[in-house]
Amino acid sequence: MYITKIIIDSREQFRIEKLQLMYRKFNPAASITVEELVTGDICFFADGSDKPILMCEIKEKNDYIDSMISGHLFHQCDRLLDETNPFLCIVGKQNFSNYHDFNKNAYYGSMGSILSKGINWRYLVVLS
Repeated sequence: MYITKIIIDSREQFRIEKLQLMYRKFNPAASITVEELVTGDICFFADGSDKPILMCEIKEKNDYIDSMISGHLFHQCDRLLDETNPFLCIVGKQNFSNYHDFNKNAYYGSMGSILSKGINWRYLVVLS
């Protein structure tokens, strides 16, 4: 199975160029396009399929917390689970002092909640 097509969400403006360079380096044969995605930030397609084999939702840690507080995070996870084998990537440094009324244990507990959603949740990557 080969990745033949990659779609990057157009709302990921500050990441598009870096992602395109990275994917072209590792898979120069893949078609890389930018368009607005309904679900996920990056979709990977294989062998001409119309259904993605992998979807990536990229979250900066502050974005992760804001999405968690608003309830949007778990809605996104459910949509990813409905679509394909999802992948959640959390990057960047977190300064919990920006959230005065926020318990950092809720942050770590939400990750556990996401992982416990079932075996369809394939990957959770945290980089800091």
